[in-house]
Amino acid sequence: MPVSGKEFCRVLSQNGWYLARVSGSHHIYKHEDLNKIATIPIHGSRDLRYGTYKKLLKDTGLTEDDF
Repeated sequence: MPVSGKEFCRVLSQNGWYLARVSGSHHIYKHEDLNKIATIPIHGSRDLRYGTYKKLLKDTGLTEDDF
């Protein structure tokens, strides 16, 4: 399922993650309870690559059903 970086950020925000900082075209999100960070590439409305998408799901604990 193609998901853009912007949409991934929206879902993260709904699940307790917050934008900590921005470094160029990458948004770095943090989660207070999990003490983890996730770096989301934002390139306009382009979809995330499949490998990047799967890695972010694993790192954040989200599932494909969250989208």
